[in-house]
Amino acid sequence: MSLVGCYNTVFDESTVFQSGGREPIELQSEQVTISSDALTCAVENGLFEGPSESGSRTVARLTEAGRALGFSDDVSIGDSGYLYPYTQVRGKFEIEFQQVTKIADLQAGVKRVEGRAGVKINHPCFRGPLPLMGIRNGTLAENFPAAFEFDQDGNDWHISNVIH
Repeated sequence: MSLVGCYNTVFDESTVFQSGGREPIELQSEQVTISSDALTCAVENGLFEGPSESGSRTVARLTEAGRALGFSDDVSIGDSGYLYPYTQVRGKFEIEFQQVTKIADLQAGVKRVEGRAGVKINHPCFRGPLPLMGIRNGTLAENFPAAFEFDQDGNDWHISNVIH
């Protein structure tokens, strides 16, 4: 009985960090940035083709090996307004939070969390999570926090959705 009284029912940054990687969540074509080193490694390992000019932009075309890891689009490189190459992921992934910038109540048992978070890809080229891009004024922004919905299930919280 004394252990029940010790359970922390407060939803805070600690809850977000602990809940983030607990179980994979379904992502539907979420944009992530990829470092130049990780992209070079991914090309060398056949996850993407080498970068090439395609009209007014440079892309590294997605291969079946990259698709098998959950990538769902080519990598765009050097697009105006973006410092880093970026691509999309689709499927079930673990999310790792690096920073929480805002927590808000949406309704009872539902929270909105904004923060810097990344998608874990199970491959040696991706030593750390690939940063998720947030939405700023209706446009993807690589240096803007992503937003997540957390739902309460009994005493546990879990990510239920990426919010746009």
